[in-house]
Amino acid sequence: MGGSKTLRGFVSNRFSAANSWLVNFEARHRFQSFSLLNQRFEIIAVPFIDAGSIFYSIDDFHTNKIKICYGTGTGFIWNQATVLRIDLGFSKEGTGFYVEFNHIF
Repeated sequence: MGGSKTLRGFVSNRFSAANSWLVNFEARHRFQSFSLLNQRFEIIAVPFIDAGSIFYSIDDFHTNKIKICYGTGTGFIWNQATVLRIDLGFSKEGTGFYVEFNHIF
């Protein structure tokens, strides 16, 4: 876990085990929509909180091992399908900055 899709305040693959769980909360807010050359564009703001943990067996599962990070992101959406996403996450270990260009899901 860690990186652009899980625990965004930690470096990619910072935590690894046979089992994991993740909770992600994002409050997406569209603050600008416009059309240009018959193309539809949207700009969204995305504050987020990520929490998760890893464990090797159910006996190894402890709530004191939960890692939490928070941050904000911006999405540039083109025709509701293509997204440029920029996320900045913060954790006790540092900061993660991620840029992705992909389809919406």
